Amino acid sequence: MAEINVDGVMIPRHLVEQWVEAAHLEFVDGKEGEIGRLYDRESFSGPMMEKLGPLEEHVRSSGNSEQALYELEVRWGVANGLPPGVIPQGKAELVMAQVVPVQQQMEGSASGARVQELSSLIGNSQKLLVEQSFSLLEALTGGACERNNQYRITNEAGEDILHAQEDSNGCARCCCAPHHSTKVYITNAQTNETLLTIERLGLDFPCPHKCLGNRCICCDCCADGITVYEGHVFGDAGDLTAAPEPMVMVKQPICGGGLTPTLNVYPKGQVEAPFSHQITGPTLFGGCSECCCKSTFEFKGANGQHAGNIVHLVPTTCDEVCDAFCTDVDKFELQFQQTATPMDKATALASAILVDFMFFEMDNGMIACKNGKLEITCCFMYCCGSLVPCKIPLAKKGEGGGG
Repeated sequence: MAEINVDGVMIPRHLVEQWVEAAHLEFVDGKEGEIGRLYDRESFSGPMMEKLGPLEEHVRSSGNSEQALYELEVRWGVANGLPPGVIPQGKAELVMAQVVPVQQQMEGSASGARVQELSSLIGNSQKLLVEQSFSLLEALTGGACERNNQYRITNEAGEDILHAQEDSNGCARCCCAPHHSTKVYITNAQTNETLLTIERLGLDFPCPHKCLGNRCICCDCCADGITVYEGHVFGDAGDLTAAPEPMVMVKQPICGGGLTPTLNVYPKGQVEAPFSHQITGPTLFGGCSECCCKSTFEFKGANGQHAGNIVHLVPTTCDEVCDAFCTDVDKFELQFQQTATPMDKATALASAILVDFMFFEMDNGMIACKNGKLEITCCFMYCCGSLVPCKIPLAKKGEGGGG
């Protein structure tokens, strides 16, 4: 009897197909109680229903139940029809190409359907602008009330093509940022369809997944990084629901690259294999230097071939200067070589989000008031994973100062 692995529990294929049909009737067609009636008449065990329950809730609460259900069908290999919204073209070969499960498409090509869609949105643009949204609440509270990060991604023509939205635990975000666990969804700006899911493991509430922080990277549990998946993956960071095979993993090496911020790229998350690409940045960056100096992180293949750059931009207007001093709002420019593949572009975009969290999300990163003294942070020096601030403390007259 054919069985399907549903989040660690093997369920007979015919039961999975019946569950999909009942879920479609209940959540898409509006026929309440179909799944309950299915459980009553078929031999679903307790562990089976325990695993299907969260998926049932995710389909119910998603903004597009039909799309969410279709993604599960594709993941399990039981999709029999066209994706929601796809219109048949009258050519058998075209229809067959659209019906093939996404997993099979990925096995036959270097990247999957969602990566190809992202690449088509980027088009021939050699540059993208990744702009973080301003939060008035964060500015007024000095970062004490940390909001989920949001990013607007535009092409060279200034067209809004992609959005990125953080999804994290509020307690972890407010107490542990910027080292907290989080997910980030990258979506099509026009259709709101999720193209990529970024998972970052870090400090969490009540139990951390990793010991991230301003320290030397002596072991893997101290190394920052992300895992990138195609499509919309449900669940929390560290506890994803029915996650597909990773598209790529980006992580710090032991010792973090010494004096050079370093991120290694591993296709399909295969960290036991050699890295395919590497991202390296400058030793000095951040602080007040952000107002006058760009910070460029180079994206190269393992063979040294240049694939692109992730550039942290300087503010160019008075409003942007005020934002830089009062908040952790940042702006990046992604630069692609003409030889960059769709996977390169997707990896660079996801890595720009990671670079922001790792190096440019410090609250009061330029000026802070501590113990009645004003501290000006000129820049940060990177050393083996730690960010060492280069500060100028300013004390009141007669109290003494320091360098």
